[in-house]
Amino acid sequence: MFVDPKLGKMGHTVYVGAFRKSNCFVRIYDKKLQVGPECAWPIWNRLEFQLNHDAADQYCNPTWNVDPETGEISNSWENLFSDPRRARFEDRSFPKTAFYYLKFLEPSYTEKYDEDFDFYYLGTIHKRYWPVCSWWTKFLNTSVGEKIGLPRHETGLQEIDDWLNEQVSGAIYLMSKVHGREYFDKLKQKGEPKFERNKKYQNLV
Repeated sequence: MFVDPKLGKMGHTVYVGAFRKSNCFVRIYDKKLQVGPECAWPIWNRLEFQLNHDAADQYCNPTWNVDPETGEISNSWENLFSDPRRARFEDRSFPKTAFYYLKFLEPSYTEKYDEDFDFYYLGTIHKRYWPVCSWWTKFLNTSVGEKIGLPRHETGLQEIDDWLNEQVSGAIYLMSKVHGREYFDKLKQKGEPKFERNKKYQNLV
């Protein structure tokens, strides 16, 4: 439970995993309640997955190497090969990722006999044989096709200026000190055709 700063009252959140310790940490909460009256959706239950440590690396790096015998991810870089089963990053989807890390299971039972008391009863079978809850797979199926990926990042003038000042300014000072101010003129001459070929740079002007 937590006090929502916007609503000023207690809210309920279901947490799965240990924050900052688990490879996968899940939050489930009522987003409609958090947004308040301005929310246009009749129902808005939000499910968030936070991948940490090895899970985050495995998700973001499709070329991660694995042990050739066991298929397990290894910290060693000897005698390893790229895992062909790992999907490309742009092909990752929320349903597949969610189902890989989190499964809600339906308990299954079998008939057992107690010899001491001479009666039959229903006992649970081992969890490894429990089926996945149908409501969970149904929920994930509604999200099929929703791709997960990093937002496209466009470089702007400020970032180029920061890069020049932080990374290149020292080298430019050195070269101008050795070759004089004409070094800048030669640099501009070499840069002009490169600018003309770069559509992103032209759009910034």
